[in-house]
Amino acid sequence: MYDPRHDPVLKGAAAAWHNLFDHAANCDALAEHADPARMTVADDYPAARQQLHDALEGRAFHEVHEAAQRFQAAVTTPLLDQVIASGAGANEVQLMEAVLMLRASMDHLDGALSQLDQRFPDEEA
Repeated sequence: MYDPRHDPVLKGAAAAWHNLFDHAANCDALAEHADPARMTVADDYPAARQQLHDALEGRAFHEVHEAAQRFQAAVTTPLLDQVIASGAGANEVQLMEAVLMLRASMDHLDGALSQLDQRFPDEEA
């Protein structure tokens, strides 16, 4: 009998979601102490940061994913020497590193969801 608790594709997708949540929460926490004036951010940064914070409080997968996409797009992550030359401090560097990890977790989630779609194809299509 099939037991979804032991399906490696389902387990991989669940792990990828948790990984995204963890990295999004880390970005949210670090953003609290980073000064956006010392970083290269989009005009949308304050609204994207608030959306990420609110989505994490609600804990809905799709809302966190959407907010994480918006937040990471609002933060530019130049090369480290450019960051330091621009006057960014430790808090800003940590946030930019966290954004890089968030992007990697989003890529990992996309791959896991693709595997999930292959494992359980939509039969209506």
